[in-house]
Amino acid sequence: MEEESEKYIQESQALAKRSCGLFQKLGEYYLQNAFLVAYTKKAPQLTPPELMALTRKMAATGATCCHLSEDKQLACGEGAADLIIGQLCIRHEETPVNPGVGQCCTSSYANRRPCFSSLVMDETYVPPPFSDDKFIFHKDLCQAQGVALQTMKQQFLINLVKQKPQITEEQLEAVIADFSGLLEKCCQGQEQETCFAEEVCAALFNSQNT
Repeated sequence: MEEESEKYIQESQALAKRSCGLFQKLGEYYLQNAFLVAYTKKAPQLTPPELMALTRKMAATGATCCHLSEDKQLACGEGAADLIIGQLCIRHEETPVNPGVGQCCTSSYANRRPCFSSLVMDETYVPPPFSDDKFIFHKDLCQAQGVALQTMKQQFLINLVKQKPQITEEQLEAVIADFSGLLEKCCQGQEQETCFAEEVCAALFNSQNT
């Protein structure tokens, strides 16, 4: 029992250190994106608004707890994580998400968070047939700024991971870089929506083969 407790503490400390390292390096928005990718893989059945709300809370926790001294970060993060995971488990009780989430939610209270941390992806999930209507962009994307632009990019990220749950970090970075480049190119042209339809969707279709 003592060994298990020691292992739990070490894993929790490593997780807190990793999350705070990401926060300090990338900031709250990009920390949320990292959580978005991870939780879209763990629970692809959740809707984009649910995934964004869940990971926004996680990133906000990082922003709050990572400013504390190292000895206080763990308790701060654990307390908030328990509440956030508790909300996800209530959602699962109302409408089952998937077997992996179910297993973690029925674990002992102390084991819930480590269970979710070790859950990589939902092996039972079958992506929908590729549909470019999930990736149609309008010219208002070129005018979008601040939170609106960030939200549009996050919706793209969620749809991409739902479409390709096996995507690696390297592939994801490559597709996002392509997307950012195409976005810049299309927004500078006159026929923005035509450009989006042709170039962005073509890049995404090509990414199906990566």
